[in-house]
Order: sequence, then structure tokens, then C-alpha cells
Amino acid sequence: MVGQTDVDDQQPELESELSRRGFEIHHSDAKAASNLWAATRSDVVILDLLAATAAGEREVFSSLAERLSRSGLSDHRPVIALADPSAADTFKETVANVDDVLYAPLTAAELVSRIDGLRRLTTMQTELARRTATAASFGVDLPEILPPGEIADANVLVVGEATHFLALETALSAHAVLVGAFTTDTAFDYLSRREFDAVIVALGADDAFDFVQDVRRNPLHFNLPLVVIGERGNEAETTTLFDAGASEVAAIAGAPGELAARLTAHIREFRFRQRLNAVYRHSRRHVICDGLTGLYTRGFLLTHLTRIIDDAERWEEPFTVAAFGVPAMDAINIEYGYPAGDLALRQLGNVIGQVVRGEDLAARFDGPRFAVVFTDTNMDAAETAARRIAAIAGNTAFSLDGGEAFSVDLWTGLAQFKPGDTPQSLIDRALAQTGC
Repeated sequence: MVGQTDVDDQQPELESELSRRGFEIHHSDAKAASNLWAATRSDVVILDLLAATAAGEREVFSSLAERLSRSGLSDHRPVIALADPSAADTFKETVANVDDVLYAPLTAAELVSRIDGLRRLTTMQTELARRTATAASFGVDLPEILPPGEIADANVLVVGEATHFLALETALSAHAVLVGAFTTDTAFDYLSRREFDAVIVALGADDAFDFVQDVRRNPLHFNLPLVVIGERGNEAETTTLFDAGASEVAAIAGAPGELAARLTAHIREFRFRQRLNAVYRHSRRHVICDGLTGLYTRGFLLTHLTRIIDDAERWEEPFTVAAFGVPAMDAINIEYGYPAGDLALRQLGNVIGQVVRGEDLAARFDGPRFAVVFTDTNMDAAETAARRIAAIAGNTAFSLDGGEAFSVDLWTGLAQFKPGDTPQSLIDRALAQTGC
């Protein structure tokens, strides 16, 4: 947290909530920030511009932002600025060299959401380079992709009253084509028939909460950006909406261009993830993927884990391996036949490959056992994702040629990377918990 001084009371309420959420906060003034950032291996740097009012103070922050943007460290550690919307014009040079700007009033939930979003974008870029290198070691050239640039052609669904739609159209017309749905039933109908880059939810807090939860239950829309129009600065309401699955809580009448900036940032991340998934689908035709399920092979998984471990040790970033097993596979083969068993494995591969994020790697380890590497993810977050995968698989009906339907239970196990781990030790530790 970089402010005018190195004291620890620059944003006391915000910092207290961040600490409660598990963040370790280091303080610095702008002049010493570069050295502290390198020494502490911080995950993110926050420039507190709220108290910087004099021209000299602004110049110090502008110089720091420029140095950080040129630093190789900035490739892995995002820089966020906190600013007063009324002073936005005075920080143009600083803002040009940071990854994101958040305007007051600001809640800890909003800041955590943006930190997570920026880190995911960095993780995606890193994982793309890693996966390309691993594929090349198997003689496979993956198509080159670049992160999305400026967003000017997005398709956005707006759920809410007509008055909200008109206000949003005015604010976003330069960046997106808006489609209005004045009821949630209409919104779900649109989502079932059309593809959107994002959804803006302009409903009351309770209705917004229910709608966001319902959207997230559909695996096809689990990563779709959901921007909720709500009351900025309300910590309780904001936290509840983020817990339900909102990507952002924003205000229509905020700083000039703020809503558009927030929306386009989420769309850029969403499109990049889609491009990563396209690389995954492309690679399914190659030797690096399992012929039955379409997931990556055991050999690719173990080779790729070596690269992930190297980066985790270098950048001190967490990652977790989840293992999945089908304990009833032998019984399924006996009762329904081996073709039905193969069909179940193929469909399980589709479920797992569809639900995981583009930056995560899903593989068939052997037989009825699968593995997913959740990059830049701690044990708690990986456990939530693994439970979601197992729940979706458990609610999927399997059958062969219209025969009797049957269900498949997935048993799960998790192993977070620890110094000294090898690819095989991680996999073994996760598989041991599945009992398969």
C-alpha cells in the first residue's frame, strides 16, 4: 500500500477488512516503494492517490507508476490506483501506467475482486506461454493468440427496468451493443439462445442476488461477467453479491467512464479465457490429448506440472492439484457394459473440460481417474471448484443409445503445492484422498 507516508493508517477501514480476508499489508511512501515491492515479493501494489493533492505529490506517484510499468516485476504483479473521481483528470499520467483504477467510495470486496481479476489475467498470460512451451516439447505447435485489445463490439445483456437501460445505453454505447431484458425470465431465454460478453444486472439487491446465483448454477455461464448495478461503498451488500457470484458491483452515476472501464476490463478477461479454451479445443486433435475424453494426457500433465512448479517456486505463487475418481467404474462396466462405461468417461471428460477455467489444466490420469491443475489457486478456492465439478457430474444422466439412465459419483482429492513437491508427489497425494 503506497501512500504519502509509510505509516499504517492510510486507509484504516479498508486495510482492516483486507487483513481479515487474509492479506498481509506492507506500507511505503512513493519514494521507497520500488525497493519494498521487490523485497517483499508482493502480489499487488496499491497506489493510494486519495490524499495526494499537491502537484509535487502527483509527480512522485506518476514517476513511480512509470518505473513500475517498465519493471519486469510488473508482468506478474498488477498495479492498482485508488483515486477520487473528482480528481481523475489530475492523475492522467499516473493512470496511464497502472493496470486498473478504482474510485472512492470503495469497499474491500470490490478491491479484492479487482485484485483477483488482474491476477487471473496475469495467470492466463503466463499459463498460455507455459502450455505453448509444453506442447512444443511434444512436437505440437499451438496457435498463437494475444490478449484482447480495445473493446468496441461487445454484446451485453441488460436485465432490469427500461429507465436503467436508457441510462446504461448512454454510458456504454461506444463500447457495446446492449440488449434489454426487463424480466429475469426474458433474460434466461436470451441466455439460452444467444451468446453475450457480459450481463449487467440492474435489479433490486434481493432480486440481483437470486438472479446471479441462478446464472452461476449453469456451467455454460459460470465464467460469464455479471456486473451488478448497486450501491457503491455498502460493504455488506457488496460482499453478499460477490459471494453469490457477481463479477463487479458498479454505479451508473460514477466517475466519467468508470462503468465502461469496469465492464470492458471484465469482457477483456472473458474473451482471453475464451481464446485459451479455443487453444485447448484445438489441441484436442493432437497426440497430447487423450483419445477417449479429449482431456490432456498423463504425460502432458506431468511434463507441464514441472513448468508450473518452477514458476511457483520463482514467484512464490500457490497452485493446487485436484484428483477425481469414479469408484463405481467396475460396477458400471459389469451392469451396463463397457461401451456404456466408455461413454460415461467421455461425458465426464466433457463436463470437466467445460467447467474448468481456460488457465486450469484438465487431464485424464489413467482409467477412471482425472486430474485438474488449478493455477494460482489455494486449497480453499480449489476445494470449492472441485466440489462444483463433482456436483455437476453427479447431476448428469448417462445412458447408451437411449438405454437405462445411470448416474456417476466423483470422489475428489486435493493437494496444494509445497516446496520440494514433484509432479508425481502432488498427483499421488491428491489421488490418495479419492480412495480410487
